[in-house]
Amino acid sequence: MTTAQIVSTIENNVSDALSGAILNRAVSYSQIEGEIDLLREKLASEQVKSGKIDIKHFIQQLPLQQLICRDFTRGGCSIVKSGESVPSIRIPKLIALQDNSQLEYVGLANKQKRFIVYYDIDDISNHKYRLKTADSPFVWVDLAVDDDDMIALFFFNLGQYGTLKYVDVRGAFSKPTTIIPLNPEDDEKEYPAPGLIQEMIISILSERYIRYYRTLQVPNNGPNTQTDPVT
Repeated sequence: MTTAQIVSTIENNVSDALSGAILNRAVSYSQIEGEIDLLREKLASEQVKSGKIDIKHFIQQLPLQQLICRDFTRGGCSIVKSGESVPSIRIPKLIALQDNSQLEYVGLANKQKRFIVYYDIDDISNHKYRLKTADSPFVWVDLAVDDDDMIALFFFNLGQYGTLKYVDVRGAFSKPTTIIPLNPEDDEKEYPAPGLIQEMIISILSERYIRYYRTLQVPNNGPNTQTDPVT
């Protein structure tokens, strides 16, 4: 199902449960969409952690992301001089996972080279001291979200790939629709969650909104201040 189909299914479930006596748009489409994404992230984190579902079922692709040199200012990073520019890209915020598996692939567009991905700032300095990786390209993910709700990926040790202009990224993003400006072809595709998770989202949010609308429909007649007559 697409995002629009999931929203429509939730609205129909609520309308049927309340005999159609709802939906004066007390809750907007965008609010329902936002709650779908929040619940998807929560369920993904729980299901992946428990080993019931693989993160690959939540993956979306960002093809041909252009590398742009940006100032990299991180104290104590011996591999980069203060104020030095580093090739980087900006991508939407990722789902938070304990095992850091939310980035499935960062590398060449032809999928012939996958770069090592780090999330810990210390790994930038330690990388060059490991014999097996000293000369290998790697990526550091800066999870600090900017004003546009985006994060940055910085590319180091590109070596023979020093003239690289574009990379492909495959990842599990916190809000699926945020990748559309970077990959318009993703619009109207299947919502990035397996059928089981889609069903759970529909069920949970339908029940939540049914309770919400029923609460709205309860008449408020004020407190009962009457006392029993004296007999």
